[in-house]
Amino acid sequence: MTTYNIGPSRHLNSRAPIVHCAHCVGGGSSVNFMDYTRSPASDFNDWGVDGWESKNLISLMKLEIYKVWIDRPTHVYDRTIKVSFETCNTYSVRHLVMFLLIEVKPPLSEGSAAVCGEVVGPVDLNTPDMIYTADDEKAIENFHRDNSMS
Repeated sequence: MTTYNIGPSRHLNSRAPIVHCAHCVGGGSSVNFMDYTRSPASDFNDWGVDGWESKNLISLMKLEIYKVWIDRPTHVYDRTIKVSFETCNTYSVRHLVMFLLIEVKPPLSEGSAAVCGEVVGPVDLNTPDMIYTADDEKAIENFHRDNSMS
């Protein structure tokens, strides 16, 4: 477990949050980050664990859509990928920090089934599975490669 002490932020009333990052699958930051993004298929396959391959896991993921808050400068309003808080206030400081720090998004193609749209209200359980094209996979792979911290 790595602990990151993030300095005081004006967005958090000058509080200095502490973010813990686990080094394993099962509830650490890597798993929680899947609330906001999906890794390329190769990341799942590289684990080399039966049952945890992309063909098994990706089919279980659903498209998640949130309502955008007005006047949030860190949110994207003019592109197809939108990130926002849920209408019910369930996010912790850790989630708030993540939303404030994320400024770049994978460049998925316009009209891609993997790109989120905006709706008002909760997502139905019958929402179709996320379907990524080969171009989407390549864009996500390149995004992670270009934006990873070494």
